[in-house]
Amino acid sequence: MKFPRLLAAEPLPDFRLKVRFQDDTETIIDFNDQLSLPVMLSIATPEAFARVRLAETGSYLYWDVSVPPTEQPDASSDWLYLQRFSFEQRKAFEECLESGEDWNTAAALLLQSVTVKNPL
Repeated sequence: MKFPRLLAAEPLPDFRLKVRFQDDTETIIDFNDQLSLPVMLSIATPEAFARVRLAETGSYLYWDVSVPPTEQPDASSDWLYLQRFSFEQRKAFEECLESGEDWNTAAALLLQSVTVKNPL
């Protein structure tokens, strides 16, 4: 089991993205905390952040900015999908993986868990 791929991403004010997945779920993700990471510094202006692009495969987003390929900011569809869930749910997912469960089992348990953090 993989999490659904991305279908669309729309930049919003204040470094947020509205994303839609293949399972027709949508959520708004706040990137303010990630912008202090070295790889994300190139998109720390509203103009650069708005240059978000969806990879043809739907497996990740990237930003069309002039940086070396190794410094290209991106976000995987799995990471973006996980942001829909509460901190506690994401932590339980990570602990499940760390305890030796495989990705499919951990993902199934997460998807069975209670409510989603920020549906639209």
